Amino acid sequence: VYGYTELALEDAAELPSSEFQQYLVGIRRGADRLRILVEDLLMIVRLDTGQLEREFRLLATLRDNLGEMITHTVDMFRAQAAREDIVLETKVAPDLPSVLIYESFFTDALGRLIDNAIKFSRNKGKRVTVSAEVVDGWVEIAVADEGVGISPQGVARLFERFRQIDREKMEQQGTGLGLSIAKALIACMEGEVGVESEQGVGSTFTIRLPAAQ
Repeated sequence: VYGYTELALEDAAELPSSEFQQYLVGIRRGADRLRILVEDLLMIVRLDTGQLEREFRLLATLRDNLGEMITHTVDMFRAQAAREDIVLETKVAPDLPSVLIYESFFTDALGRLIDNAIKFSRNKGKRVTVSAEVVDGWVEIAVADEGVGISPQGVARLFERFRQIDREKMEQQGTGLGLSIAKALIACMEGEVGVESEQGVGSTFTIRLPAAQ
């Protein structure tokens, strides 16, 4: 942000509009990264101080429209997937049972997993599938990609804070907090987040939420 601003100010008098537009795009990109960093760090503070758990106890409700929430969250990422030429599909079983959740936490966590899947799919024409079904009294929401996959060593430390896998190779610009935050949000709802992955084949991240009794 600082660098692009300095260049724009120095060359403002004779800068062609096309180049000035490029500077603005660079500033916007940097501002977006900074906003995400600040929001993630504030989320970590809320987690460590117990604020997230208090919010869940106050705001959680019994919801019977989980399928709609999943579909709506997936739709938020369709434009991003289209830009990367990724096929994004949804397979939600009908009549999912009710779950006790806070919608904001759930859509945040699921969105982080979908965003990750799109970023790590890389090659054009790949597919990201978000599915939901009931398994042994749990609602399982899986986000499966056909991306680069993760090594067993990487999987073991995947949910650590500030952990990024193959940062140099993947040219990641994130904070390394996304997966740890997603897991913490689901844990507030007495749920779990797991992962299965094979290098060169892809990864599947699964959210498990207890069906309401």
